Amino acid sequence: ADALSRVRERRPDFIVALPHWGIEYDLHHSPRQERLARWLAGKGVNAIVGAHPHVVQDSCSISGVPVFYSLGNAVSNMSAANTQLELAVELKFSRSSDGTMSMLPPEVTFLWCSLPGRFTDSYATIAVKDFIGRRDIWQAPYDYDKMISTYRHVKSVTGVQD
Repeated sequence: ADALSRVRERRPDFIVALPHWGIEYDLHHSPRQERLARWLAGKGVNAIVGAHPHVVQDSCSISGVPVFYSLGNAVSNMSAANTQLELAVELKFSRSSDGTMSMLPPEVTFLWCSLPGRFTDSYATIAVKDFIGRRDIWQAPYDYDKMISTYRHVKSVTGVQD
């Protein structure tokens, strides 16, 4: 509450909250995350983009505030179920000629973090959609298969669509 008060004193155009929350490896947000998201939305936050569970979690809108409960890992050495898939969220803000500010609808991109020796010789974070149907370019094609099955599973369970 104090941090939000201090931020509002600066009169920002938008406030984006980046909470570190949630239950590790759970593809759904917890009741505690939802309570905090509702509280943040009620306090004037314009977007909520969470992290911590190491997996992508569901997303929603609360009173017009986009909520992404967890983006997953951007780059990590993890290979447990669902931990190599992550979500990039692009938030765009605009100012009209009369000075009115608005936030455009968020855009999401599912990413895959391939470990060394699977796609390339190093870590590689790639946009999944750019590589669908390109199994032949993988050093270890089983990683491609894992990417596709994880991508389909997480989208199905979370409802997040790209």
